Amino acid sequence: MIRDLGLAPPVYQRRLDIILGNGDEPDQFGTQIAAFRPGEALVVLSTPADVDRGRAKAILERACREFAELDKRSRPAIGREKVVTYRAYVEPPNRLVITKRTRRARLAVTTKDVILDFRKHA
Repeated sequence: MIRDLGLAPPVYQRRLDIILGNGDEPDQFGTQIAAFRPGEALVVLSTPADVDRGRAKAILERACREFAELDKRSRPAIGREKVVTYRAYVEPPNRLVITKRTRRARLAVTTKDVILDFRKHA
């Protein structure tokens, strides 16, 4: 599935890094299920044990398709002046929320979470 999405790999690599991890407690956006740094990595997080496997798979696939669309519109990162991370959350009942986080490298790092202007239902 990941190969079919056409996510751009890092400049000097043949494919995108895929990182598996454990999810955290839900926050203001819901339960985080994935994160994506264009041209760097896709992070897939485990879902709570009470979530049906089929539902979790469908939501993750939807998030990856959204990441692929965002990847097509993003510019390749040159250096580390600005790091953009997209995060996918599930908010009851079955709402997919994608946020964009931008961090700039300066003496003081600034962080800003923004809910993108679209919300999708899984």
